[in-house]
Amino acid sequence: MKGRAFYFFALAIAAVLFCSLQYRAQGVGDRNRAADGGDGTYGVQGRVYLPNGKPAINAKIYINSADSIAVTTVTDLNGMFQVGSLRAGNYSIVISVEGFPSERETVIIDRFAPAGRTFPIAVHFRSQGRREPEQTVDPKFQGVPKHAVDKYTEGVEKLRQNDLKAAVALFDEAIAAHANFAAAYYEKGTAHLKANSLDKALEAFVKAVSIDQEYFEAKYSVGYT
Repeated sequence: MKGRAFYFFALAIAAVLFCSLQYRAQGVGDRNRAADGGDGTYGVQGRVYLPNGKPAINAKIYINSADSIAVTTVTDLNGMFQVGSLRAGNYSIVISVEGFPSERETVIIDRFAPAGRTFPIAVHFRSQGRREPEQTVDPKFQGVPKHAVDKYTEGVEKLRQNDLKAAVALFDEAIAAHANFAAAYYEKGTAHLKANSLDKALEAFVKAVSIDQEYFEAKYSVGYT
């Protein structure tokens, strides 16, 4: 009788352990599952640019997740936006600017990310053959050789595609062609920031500011990084 009772007791313990392991396996590594407690401490910060390199003012931002209520906002005078109180999960971000096809970005907030972390993105709209009215040369490109600008443009496209390694290499080529190319240093910093290489990002942002003391976005990024 004692042996039978012990047998059933052992089975019960095994069942509890199995269920516990199954529960843990379901949660570990599941980036779509909200963090335990769902405290909503994460944020997303972005910068939106027009094809001519100027900031996109009042661009409409729509942030949606299957597990959260949609959030909407607009960019400020510097083409920047920031939202907070987000939970872990997969977020689809749609950016709309009048006269251009919408751009879409995906941000994955891992539930094991440090609480309070803000995830940065950079969005570059493409003209796709559309001629902008009253388009002028961006001051950041004045005096920059065409070869350097071409490499910079290619780097921005790679950055938009999230090919960070290729983007950094192209920005380095642009800088090699024009040593005082502040915009190339800034975008290089953005690529390093997206890759979470904070020391390299900070170095690039500081260099951009040292070249152009009025470079607001670079100054902001120094403080943010």
